Amino acid sequence: MKTQLETAMNYLINTEIWSANQYLALQIYFERQQMPVLSHWLWMQARNSIERISRMASLLYRLGKSTVIQQTSHTPCVWQTPVEALDRIISLERQMDRHISAAIRLAELEDTEACLALNRLYTRRFYVTHIFLEILHIFSGELRRRLPERFLQPE
Repeated sequence: MKTQLETAMNYLINTEIWSANQYLALQIYFERQQMPVLSHWLWMQARNSIERISRMASLLYRLGKSTVIQQTSHTPCVWQTPVEALDRIISLERQMDRHISAAIRLAELEDTEACLALNRLYTRRFYVTHIFLEILHIFSGELRRRLPERFLQPE
């Protein structure tokens, strides 16, 4: 494995750590909004991120490379409305897709084993994420049109 791919995988690991924190913050928000299904899905996303972090780190170690965890800073996430939080989920999912796609493209060029491992880690995520993003996008637009004013205004 070349250094460029090792760096990309470490970046992806750190992005997954940041992503897991975002998912957990959103999970808590939607739990408070009494939306248990969405809250549970977000909790599962955070849990899956942590599992992928562990598997990528193991792959790097197995290939004689190292994992570098960056220090993270956390600023509290505050969403004024459920629609604003839904927009954040959409943005987060799109950002993660870009990072994942970039790492997989690089792995395709440089390392067959890493490419196969990344594809195994992310195949199910892509399928669920793309469908879920489309539904969220529709739902977010519908919420703006149909929700009572109290859901659209800051608390």
